[in-house]
Amino acid sequence: MITEPIINTKTILMNSESDKKMIAVTHSGDFHTDDIFASATLRMVYKNISIIRSRDPEQINSADIVFDVGQVYDPEKKRFDHHQKGGAGQRENSVPYASFGLVWKEYGEMLCGGKDIAQILDTRLVSPIDAVDNGIDICSPKIPHVFPYNVQQIFSIFTPNWDENTDRDVVFLMLSDWAHKILLREIECAKSYNNAKSKAFDLYQKADDKRILVLDDPYPMPLFQEFEDVIYVVYQGSLPDDWRAKAMRSGIDCFDVRKPFPLSWAGKEGAGLQAETGVSTATFAHQKQFLVGATTKEGAIELAKKALNA
Repeated sequence: MITEPIINTKTILMNSESDKKMIAVTHSGDFHTDDIFASATLRMVYKNISIIRSRDPEQINSADIVFDVGQVYDPEKKRFDHHQKGGAGQRENSVPYASFGLVWKEYGEMLCGGKDIAQILDTRLVSPIDAVDNGIDICSPKIPHVFPYNVQQIFSIFTPNWDENTDRDVVFLMLSDWAHKILLREIECAKSYNNAKSKAFDLYQKADDKRILVLDDPYPMPLFQEFEDVIYVVYQGSLPDDWRAKAMRSGIDCFDVRKPFPLSWAGKEGAGLQAETGVSTATFAHQKQFLVGATTKEGAIELAKKALNA
């Protein structure tokens, strides 16, 4: 039986349009993180695109692409607004889409080269931005009036102050350039993380004592979080004589660890720590009891073994 090859018609269509002159319209006035990142995403897809900031119905209706304005969500017509009554839908995790998310849903997989990478970025970057733009609190402060300093705050400080006569359109394009760089780097980081998954699993499977994993490369620590029997991870730092043992967190959303290093080690360095531990190459023990260091791999492993049996 002859079968037809599977063809991604969306990618072919986008590639055929990538060099075409495109006009994209978003709203004028104050800018927000979601429209900044939506514009950066579109600029990655279309090499010859002009971004116009306007609320003029004539310009909106005549544009090739419209995002964060226009009261319409229709990806086939390249309309990506979420302000209309009823919004533009939400993800499985209940985070509603803003313009960044709608644009990313349409183009993210193509830009990342795969669904897995696009989903990593949606979880890490796109969903948080969409949530905030839709007025959803995803990070309540534990300390009154102290909030995480996130990308929204970074971009918002460039909104012209009341006593400044600054062209908002110029600032918007500057921030779009920055968002473009962030997206490129996030994609590379997500690809690297994804590529390390199988390596981390193999390392775990081959370990004789799965409570202490010794890394042959500096893989991302969150990869080992899902292995509940891992207590410490030993890895090389940024210098040849910098080896560390790190306690795994109890969960990805907390700083508590599964087994802290001994309290008697906390805050000690050099000779003091060596005398306390009996490890001649020990260099430091963090006062919060989650990290210790040595000049050799063997020393870091020995510290982890002593802590495990303490």
